[in-house]
Amino acid sequence: MSDPDDHQSPPPRFCAVCGYALLANSRGDYFHAAVGHADHLVVPVPREELPAPMTHCDFCYGTPTPWLVESETFRSAHGDILRGNWACCEGCVPYVRARRWTALVGHVLEVRPGLAPKWYLRDMYQRLAAHLGEVLPMDQARLHDHN
Repeated sequence: MSDPDDHQSPPPRFCAVCGYALLANSRGDYFHAAVGHADHLVVPVPREELPAPMTHCDFCYGTPTPWLVESETFRSAHGDILRGNWACCEGCVPYVRARRWTALVGHVLEVRPGLAPKWYLRDMYQRLAAHLGEVLPMDQARLHDHN
């Protein structure tokens, strides 16, 4: 398997319809992170084109997100390359700080039932744990620009 750093990641984009940050797979396709956006199609635009970009928790998709979890690039179970830092809400940050990944999976599935299979979240967080940096207040850090 090749090194995730050998791949170019698509530039960061936000949805022009709802203002939320979009995810991109290794093919450069943009998509909403999870539930709650089925009412519209993805309209990717650069952050500068939005008056007030929205962020959601990259764990449970809640808001607001006063915390930033630093992360190195890594590959998901599906082979997608995940670059940059993760936004985190007040509900998830205690689990992340304590590195309680199994408890985080339980919390996420409690607040967002059906978000993803339990095995997938467990694998994702274990992979994240191997690449984790500091947990910082959002106002003391900025989201990685994925470049």
